[in-house]
Amino acid sequence: RQKELDESLRRLNKFIQENNTKKQQAELKAKEEKLQATQLDESIRSLLLYTKNLRKRLSMLKVEVKHMGRFGQFLESVLEVSEEFNTVEDVLKRFETLKTTNQDLASRSNTAVQRNEAAKKELAQVRMSRDDDVMQLNTRIAQVLHTLDDETTDLSPEESLDKQLSSAQDALVGVSACYLGIDNLYSRVRSVTTVPRPLETETEAKLSRIAFFIQDLEAILQEVRRTEQRDRDKERERERETQSQTK
Repeated sequence: RQKELDESLRRLNKFIQENNTKKQQAELKAKEEKLQATQLDESIRSLLLYTKNLRKRLSMLKVEVKHMGRFGQFLESVLEVSEEFNTVEDVLKRFETLKTTNQDLASRSNTAVQRNEAAKKELAQVRMSRDDDVMQLNTRIAQVLHTLDDETTDLSPEESLDKQLSSAQDALVGVSACYLGIDNLYSRVRSVTTVPRPLETETEAKLSRIAFFIQDLEAILQEVRRTEQRDRDKERERERETQSQTK
């Protein structure tokens, strides 16, 4: 009898252990499935949001395609009335060429403006410096002559001559500085001029050459501005034609 009870107790304990093991396994599996379900829910929400964004992007692209369609029609109409272009790509290439040319002209215009302004400032500085030097030299010469008149009465002829030579040398230093400034500006003008011209030696001729260079820069600048204005007028005319054809 006792053996039967012991055997029953052993089987009961074994059954309980097996059930506990199965329970733990079931709980672990349930946790894993719950975690997978949570991850799947997050993936679904992410995919739904991605799909929503794609649909929104698709709607925007449809609107853009519809909006750009009239430009395609305009390009096709250009091919019908113009023998210069064979395909739409030719028209677009021509547009890119004109756009690049316009940018190049704008860059050249800015460069010409900067060079013109720099040359004007430098010429103004040279003229101002020259006028100041001339005024100072005239004042200095007058002072020296006045001083010489006062001092030469008490000096010997040799001493008087030395005094005059020293004063004249001081005056020539200022004149030389003025001439060097003119020569420097003249050299810069010749360095950027492509048209060969004989080398001027007279100061007045150099100043005239500098003035002509500034006038040429101003003429180039005006021509560039006129070209840019014509391009803008043509662009506005094309836009009006496009709007008219679209309507």
